[in-house]
Amino acid sequence: MDTDTARRRLLLGSLMAGLCRLPLAAQSASGQGYQPKQSDRPETLSGDESGFSSLFDGNTLSGCERNPRYWRVEGGNMVGEITPESIIRSNTFIIWRDGSPADFELKVECRITTGGNSGINYCSLVVPDTVTPENKFAMRGYQCDIDGKNSYAGNNYEEKGRLFLAVRGQVTHVTGTRKPIVLSTLGENNELAKLI
Repeated sequence: MDTDTARRRLLLGSLMAGLCRLPLAAQSASGQGYQPKQSDRPETLSGDESGFSSLFDGNTLSGCERNPRYWRVEGGNMVGEITPESIIRSNTFIIWRDGSPADFELKVECRITTGGNSGINYCSLVVPDTVTPENKFAMRGYQCDIDGKNSYAGNNYEEKGRLFLAVRGQVTHVTGTRKPIVLSTLGENNELAKLI
């Protein structure tokens, strides 16, 4: 094993050990939390987790900016649609502006047509669109890909930036000065696609 590989493994091991200790330290500091018993086993979550806030009220797109030609509410769902009459030459997003979350976990349910290609941007900025200057909803930033053929779903992509940062199942190191380096994989791409 070369020195760089050994250092990477040591760093990953140190990070994982540190991350594994965090929840226990937080629980013991508060004196509360889950107290494990030998009989406990993992269980499937049913219903909604507590502590989440909805960004969408099911009736309006309040708190969001978007081009209404592409975004609307229909049947209690947020709908983004491109028709043959409204083909786009570059991506246009709906942008939630009703707050500034710190650390967050985003949970969504989505449906997409077989030929659809979309994504959810996060930690992103509005940028000028050189392809379609009238598009006021172009963004640069991280994107969780979603597509109907399941070719890209689960990838981490940087819209209008460094492009593919990690494909489904990869753990990568991204510096911005070179291509992302694959540190490990969590499974085979096609097998993971079956879980999405």
